[in-house]
Amino acid sequence: MRPTSYLGLDIGSTSIKLVELRATAGVPELATYGMVTVPTLPAARQYDTGQLAATVATLLKQSRATARGVYSALPTESVFTSIITVPQGNAKAVAAAVHTEAAKLLPRPIDEMVLDPQQLSVSADKHSVRILLVAAPRELVERYDTICRLAGIELLGLEVESFAMVRSLVGKDPASVAIVDFGATTTDIIVVANGVPVLSRSVRIGGRDLTSALQSVLGVDVALAEQAKRDAGLAAGNVGLAGVYKKTIEPVVHELRYTLDTYFEQSQRRVEKIILTGGSSLLVGLPEYIFQETGLRTFVGNPWSRVRYPLELEKVLSETAGQFSVAIGLALRPFKS
Repeated sequence: MRPTSYLGLDIGSTSIKLVELRATAGVPELATYGMVTVPTLPAARQYDTGQLAATVATLLKQSRATARGVYSALPTESVFTSIITVPQGNAKAVAAAVHTEAAKLLPRPIDEMVLDPQQLSVSADKHSVRILLVAAPRELVERYDTICRLAGIELLGLEVESFAMVRSLVGKDPASVAIVDFGATTTDIIVVANGVPVLSRSVRIGGRDLTSALQSVLGVDVALAEQAKRDAGLAAGNVGLAGVYKKTIEPVVHELRYTLDTYFEQSQRRVEKIILTGGSSLLVGLPEYIFQETGLRTFVGNPWSRVRYPLELEKVLSETAGQFSVAIGLALRPFKS
């Protein structure tokens, strides 16, 4: 019997997020969700496999999740992606052509990688097909499979974090969109065209850098700096602290402008709007500041907008929405959008 609910599991650098969605009359509905923080390390995703599995199992228990089929995301920086064009033919011929092209492009021997090619389009003359080539190190894929197995759940599929975010934040919107994901330790910039990530950049600046900057200026501990960050933000009347924020995220804005220009040079298309997500996306005044610096419509994305949930949860869900965009996108994967 086909399962009616699915899990989305996002193993991040500072936290693990879980979302369970069930099918109600064909519509994805929130069954449960949860999050647990993990200690920050230079490479947090290299924690002991057994330790991660135990943490996931505890999160499953605490959130009372009942589904046992899970989709998870591989960190963007660990996955190779490229758009290739191969001759049209039967499935076997296309697969062989993809394998040949992949062997030329991949940074590691092809037998050390797991390939996940996805067809994007067929040329007007039907002679060629555009393929999105996604490849991940085999040992990384096997590690995620082991984590899920030890936690008592079945890994149904893996994908890149950016694809999950596109599913929850952009959907089928054909516009050219830039997603700016303000994480705890890094900020990812992803340009999406026709629902497919086509360009991505990453800056090693995140919410914790903002907190550290406030600590230095105010001379307070982490807890008070976090509170000040949430309360003040980039509000117009907050000149002093706003200057601290702007100086800290200046490299992000510079990289964003560079990414927008690069996309235009490559495609002759301009990004039409910017969607903010991630734990620091709710910083007061941030959308207005990004608009001021880029001239593009900027707003905070709501990954819950494609999910049915009880109205009494709306406030708490909106407060944590940015942190769950990947997990929600993963859980949405089996549903027709």
